[in-house]
Amino acid sequence: MVESKLFTALYFSKNPLWQGKLKKKIKGFTLDHSEQIGDKVYHLRFRKENSYINAFYFQEYKYLFVEVNELYPTFKHGFGPLGVQIWEAGMDTFLLDLSPETVIRELSSAIENDGYDEEIASPLCHIYGQQMWHDDAFIVGNVTALRELKDAIESALKYGESKATLFPSDGEGYHLYISCLDSECEDKDWQDLQLKYHDRECYVPDNERETEPYKLLKKYKHFFDDERK
Repeated sequence: MVESKLFTALYFSKNPLWQGKLKKKIKGFTLDHSEQIGDKVYHLRFRKENSYINAFYFQEYKYLFVEVNELYPTFKHGFGPLGVQIWEAGMDTFLLDLSPETVIRELSSAIENDGYDEEIASPLCHIYGQQMWHDDAFIVGNVTALRELKDAIESALKYGESKATLFPSDGEGYHLYISCLDSECEDKDWQDLQLKYHDRECYVPDNERETEPYKLLKKYKHFFDDERK
């Protein structure tokens, strides 16, 4: 698995760079670095005390790709006082380096490939877990969903983790997070990890002693920081 940084996109209802708002202090953060690295593409680095978070702003599309680290939840909420609405747009991308060439190529590709072709079916997938010991598990998906899973697994094998967005038949979309455990810490992680049985007459997770699965994620776990506190 290779070392990389995970970036996710935020979409702005108004263009905050044109208004100068991304160049001002975001609540709790100070703009430490600002540089134009391409045509309407900007590298911004924000500081909170002694920690930093990188972001790349694509002015034409009003997308801000933000580094997902321990500062991400606080940083996202820091836009509240600026008078702009934001949405998490996804387009998660792992970057092996932050050189302008790599950033523009990879993030532009994420924007171009965002969404699904109308001629391609939505990724429909039902995942049925085990109720108890030795019970069977099932994945039932269409071709689009299984290809999404295949790509997500390949990404997890390369970067250590990944996320796929899927839909059940009622249209209520969900995220499937995949974690590939490092062989050096695999034994301990498996021993401490919650079991996945759903029948509470057979097994009740011990949240104090056992590890919830999202805590194994190194980058994506920061998406859960707000809701799990």
